[in-house]
Amino acid sequence: MKAENCGKITYDIADTISGGWFPDDIATDMKGEFLLIGSTFSQVDLVVKNDSEKTNLRITDYNPKILPKDVSVGQSVCYKGFANDWAFVHLIDTGTLEIISGNGVCPSSFPTDSAKKYYR
Repeated sequence: MKAENCGKITYDIADTISGGWFPDDIATDMKGEFLLIGSTFSQVDLVVKNDSEKTNLRITDYNPKILPKDVSVGQSVCYKGFANDWAFVHLIDTGTLEIISGNGVCPSSFPTDSAKKYYR
């Protein structure tokens, strides 16, 4: 089997929320905090970690309305976890997104209060 048949090693997809994001717009590696958003099969995994591999947030949505690769600039999506939690993501532009998380039911629209920005 050729290596190109094994899939991609990164979730980064330009102009979408899929991939790696950093809270500092000059970050270039996995030092400090980072956000990873991707999908495997039809489930979405959203994880915020820090460089010591401590997980600050993890949402796995087994029935997402839209996959990260299909969320484009200007769009928002709320992913629901199985622990009655959620993460709402809004792609501001090709290199900036904002995210907010909480418990209970996903809000009907993106709550701008306390949203945190991440950069690609």
